[in-house]
Amino acid sequence: MMLASKTKPNHNCARAASGDALLLPLPRAEARQRSLVAHLALAVCRDGKGNKHQLSELARMVYLSFFMWQKGLGLANDELFRDAERVLEHTAQYADATGEWLLDSPQLVEEVAQLYDVQLDAIAKGTLLDCEIEFVRTLDRVAVRNAEHPASVAGS
Repeated sequence: MMLASKTKPNHNCARAASGDALLLPLPRAEARQRSLVAHLALAVCRDGKGNKHQLSELARMVYLSFFMWQKGLGLANDELFRDAERVLEHTAQYADATGEWLLDSPQLVEEVAQLYDVQLDAIAKGTLLDCEIEFVRTLDRVAVRNAEHPASVAGS
């Protein structure tokens, strides 16, 4: 008769297994879902029927694509992301003035969306997680900067 072992479970094995999962490619269904959200936001903002939420989704896409590009995923240049960011900023300003969420140069954002699709198909889950963390840190820096200048957020 064997005696049951009274050792503690090895949690390091569980951590290693979850760490290994981060090395796997992003599941195709998740990549398609993320892509769909971005392309729907692009379609409605291109037609002037968007809203703040959709513009936020486009900003998320542009920033995540930029961070993925910085990690070596996709062919682009810094200028593409700067120009797309300017389009989104102009769209927000235009919406504040008119109430219409219309992209004035949708082709720049469309180019980022095409790159984003390619990147999502190639990225590991852990690398995407790193990019999302960098995105949140960027948002935090912007929030702190705006908090230092109350006049810039007084109208929000």
